[in-house]
Amino acid sequence: MSGIDDNPTDLDELERLALLAIARLLRNQEEPQDDFFREMEELTQEYGLVPPYAAYITLLSTQSHTSDDAAQRLGPGPPREVPTRPTVRDQDYQTAANFESALWQYYKLTGVLVPDELLKECQRRLRIATPGSNSEQKAQRQLQFLDGIHRYRKQRSISFASEQPIGLWADAEQVDPTESMQSKGNRFWAVLIGNDAYPGSPLGGAINDANLVQSFITTYLSVPNDHIRLLRNAKRDTIVNALYDLRDNPDIQRDDNILSAADYFQTPAANQGSQYYSLPRLLSFRWRAAFTRGHCSQIKSETWDADISSFVQLAACQDFQLAEETNVDQDSPHANVSRYSRRERLVNPRYGRFTWALICILKSTLGVNATYASAINSMGVLGPMQVPVVVGSRKESRLWFE
Repeated sequence: MSGIDDNPTDLDELERLALLAIARLLRNQEEPQDDFFREMEELTQEYGLVPPYAAYITLLSTQSHTSDDAAQRLGPGPPREVPTRPTVRDQDYQTAANFESALWQYYKLTGVLVPDELLKECQRRLRIATPGSNSEQKAQRQLQFLDGIHRYRKQRSISFASEQPIGLWADAEQVDPTESMQSKGNRFWAVLIGNDAYPGSPLGGAINDANLVQSFITTYLSVPNDHIRLLRNAKRDTIVNALYDLRDNPDIQRDDNILSAADYFQTPAANQGSQYYSLPRLLSFRWRAAFTRGHCSQIKSETWDADISSFVQLAACQDFQLAEETNVDQDSPHANVSRYSRRERLVNPRYGRFTWALICILKSTLGVNATYASAINSMGVLGPMQVPVVVGSRKESRLWFE
């Protein structure tokens, strides 16, 4: 991918090929043809596709697409296996992945490619682009591509997870907290939120997760109890007020560590059965005393251009996946929750796979001198549709910004 910055034409060509590849990948999903037409029409309208991209999609929607290996099976005689030859789908996905990597480099993002981070940067560029300019059209096309690969991965997330390395954290040696770790407890503040009582879709591990994090930070980091706000099955107003109280706390000094751990529940997960659960997120940042209350008419979502220079976010899975909870045998401190079996012993409490794995890592040799990124890398795959992610410009910092 070297030379992308110096040769924008190369990036444009990669973009053209990637858009074609994504259109073909979406075309080949196992869905009714009418759904494909609707999908392409939505993409065209949503991103205002300009020629020749709209023409490509129209062409693909009216033509059948047969992979090379499938074509060989249509001849006379028994089907011929060609396991070593990449399919057109494989080649298209590789083309899309190459352009994704090129965009990561073009945007001058560093470290391991994180799809969420790449998407947010593309959205930011689109927001600041001059209306009607070439840069706006380019950002629209790039956003269309990222949306397409997101949709494809969401539909094929089991295969995506199988490509990721499985972590060895369960076999790591557990260690006692060090004096250095515990000496900083007075500089920590935390809001921990665990909600199991979602209407119609109750969970089983969110409160246990919050309790587990509280136990860790009081035991291993010696954080005083009066520095921690633990909310169980709290209503929205209670949660918002707790965050405001944290922000307005006069006892919090510059460079104090702030920890927020919460579950973010997405309603569609309820349709997947009780095994699938909320999306735990852990936010760690250094206090800069730069917040002002002011007037806020609404909380922004996708269009919020957050300053990520002072915080790091750990999330239980990619945004196109589902996080899981599992029953954990607490008598086995190295319980490996990355196994995909759904057999559970009801006598054991439920925890989020992510939270349990993270706390095990932080209590082990893997947590010694670890960075936020290395802690996530130690997890590997936690389930067939769960690959944890770390986001933030300081993700390579030592844990707790030491």
